[in-house]
Amino acid sequence: MSPCTLTSRLARESDLALLTQLRVECGWGAAELPVLFADPNRVYCVFEVTEYDQLSVVGMGCWVLEKAGDPETASKQGGTVHIGALRLTVHAGL
Repeated sequence: MSPCTLTSRLARESDLALLTQLRVECGWGAAELPVLFADPNRVYCVFEVTEYDQLSVVGMGCWVLEKAGDPETASKQGGTVHIGALRLTVHAGL
């Protein structure tokens, strides 16, 4: 097995096409992503693997920080976060 490192970074607007592609691949609602991505209560990230100095995108995630009408699921005041999306593809080095 080769040495590799899994990292995450906050998604940027320039990642919207990538996030859309990942959502299409797994059958999630890609059409609504631009609206969801603009929601300040959602934090999107990109998961990457570095293997022998080669960087590959292997997934995406979304944390919902505040869910209207459902503070037990996600609430800044209550300190709870909802994992709204998590997708990782299989990588040979992991």
